[in-house]
Order: sequence, then C-alpha cells, then structure tokens
Amino acid sequence: MNENENQVAEMENFDFQVIVDFMLGLPQQGPGSAATTQRAWNGFVKPNLPNQELCVADMGCGSGHQTETLSKLLPNGSSIIAVDIAPEMLAATSNRLSSVHNIELKTVTGSMIDCNEICANTLNLIWAEGSIYHVGYELGLQKWRNYLAPNGLVALTECVLKPTTEPLPHQLDDWLHQNFIEIATAESKVETMKKCGYNVLGHFTLPNNCWTENYYAPMRNRLQHFLSEKPNNQTAQLLVEGLKSEIEMFEKYNRFYGYEFIVGQVKNSE
Repeated sequence: MNENENQVAEMENFDFQVIVDFMLGLPQQGPGSAATTQRAWNGFVKPNLPNQELCVADMGCGSGHQTETLSKLLPNGSSIIAVDIAPEMLAATSNRLSSVHNIELKTVTGSMIDCNEICANTLNLIWAEGSIYHVGYELGLQKWRNYLAPNGLVALTECVLKPTTEPLPHQLDDWLHQNFIEIATAESKVETMKKCGYNVLGHFTLPNNCWTENYYAPMRNRLQHFLSEKPNNQTAQLLVEGLKSEIEMFEKYNRFYGYEFIVGQVKNSE
C-alpha cells in the first residue's frame, strides 16, 4: 500500500492472494453499512446531482457490498464502473449485482488513480468507501478530480481522529501511524479536500456498529477457520495475527478514531 513506504516493503514480500482469499470470505471488506451509504446519498449526493442517467465509478469496490446498495439508489439507466485490483473481487461484485437490471455494470481490474478505461471529465460521481487510503488521501483526490465532469462529486470514507481532550495512548499512536500514515482530524481532511479543488457538501462519523457488527464480527468468525484452510502458511498466520490485533485495538480505543464519510463537489473553474 503506497501510503506508507514501510508497508510497501512488507506487502512486496506478502502473498497478496492470501489476503484476497481471506477478504472474499467476508460480506464486506471494510467498515460501513447500507444505512450509511444511503445517508450519504440522500443527504449530500442526490441533492447535488441531476435527476438523470449518471456515470459512477466505485473505486476499490471489493466484493460489491456498497456497489449493490448504490446501484439501487441510482436513476434508471445509470452506469457503474467498478474498479479493483483483484479480479476475484470484481467477479464477486458482478455476481452480487446480477439481479440488478436498472444499471449497467462494467468491471475494471487495476489502479484506482491510473485507470485508462475512464476518460477524463466523464464521471458524475466517484464512490470510495474505505479505499482511498490505499493510494493516499490527497493524491487520490487530486487524481480523481481529473476523472470528474463539471460539478461532479466524490463520496468517500476515511479514517480520522475523533475529537477528544485525552492524549492518544502511545500504543494506539504507534499503531495508527503505522497503518494510517495520513490520519488526521475530520476537520483536517475537510480542509485537504477543499485544497484539492472541491467544495465540501457535508460529512459525518460512521457509528461503531459499522466496525464491530458489520466488519469485525464476520472477520472474527472467519479467522477461526482460515488457518485450517491455509495450513503451515506463514503469510496466513501473519495476516491472522495482524487482524486480531486490529480488532483488539478498535475494541479498546474506538473513542479515539473511526471512519468519516465526506462528500465533496468539484469547484467550478474561475
């Protein structure tokens, strides 16, 4: 993950297929819910888009949990370009949306920021739940602006520090800056979005159940069986240990951090 040079070095020696195999067994690949997807759409996205066919990209779509929710919110005749680095995730997304007939789905394997299949200034909306940190928050916003049509929107979730008067515990501080090198307050993320050429339409913090019930509970169940599927696999063992640590960290310190849904609209040229 190029947000962190140390992380890149580790991932180069990490069997990516093991991660994909594990994550495919989860209903969603990050914190979130259909309710928060709908809240962002109804509160900030829909009022600022034309009521007509839309062209949307779901960046880092995973197995398509939020893609499916989004497909049911879009006007009939709209199109979704689902982008992910793993073909298996795109196959799962296609399967999940097989019964949705009001939209056209196109899947693209590859980079979220150098996607040759997306023409410049053509997208009405970029959706990115839990994915922009893989490319970097500021870099992602800068690159995605080139894909967006005039008045196009970006709707994303990003890990942020919650308001608190307590100092960050050293253990948490170290862990956050290893795993979320660009972590900052929601206000700081809003200012960065503005600096990248967007008007911020609104933002809100995801409730804890988006993590605990929707993401970590299925993950905990998956962890119990995964090592038996990958016997004597060192990568699988390291992955399981890391995810157990992640779950424990959130359970212990969730008052300090969480995900923020942020929606912005491309500023008109002066």
